[in-house]
Amino acid sequence: MKKFENFFFSLILGAISPLTAGLISLIIWFSFSKNENHALIYLSSGLLSGIIIDIIFLKNWVKNRYNLPDWVIILIYFIYNIFIYGFFMGLPVFNLIMGIIALKDKTTGANIQVMFNLNFEITGTIIWIIILVGGLSLIVLQYFITRFTMLKTFKFYKLNIRQND
Repeated sequence: MKKFENFFFSLILGAISPLTAGLISLIIWFSFSKNENHALIYLSSGLLSGIIIDIIFLKNWVKNRYNLPDWVIILIYFIYNIFIYGFFMGLPVFNLIMGIIALKDKTTGANIQVMFNLNFEITGTIIWIIILVGGLSLIVLQYFITRFTMLKTFKFYKLNIRQND
């Protein structure tokens, strides 16, 4: 279990630096250059700098994962929230708050229709259904993942306490 746990946290914590640095480098490219020939250079340099950060710090982050301050955990949550929102190209399927914001945008239905090449109109009702089903599914999934993780964590700590007595 220890190897899997270290691997899992290495993936969760290790993906943040390269993805964030790559995203920031693309934002810099878009803001200043916009030359398509340079986009890959910007992205590569961002990813590489994130990998270097991981090489230097990741082992320590994984080792001290249960001692991370609350603000770091909140920051990780927000960063992954941005990644998920971007992954779905702004479609607020798994983000309830962003979904409510999307309801106010008059072009959301048209954007979904074009994105998925649909031959029918996306109405406000359909958008509501997408947001509610996606958001509630995410809440249920988070509940079960958190429950599973907490049960495993408590079991792990109980075993360690017994071994240390």
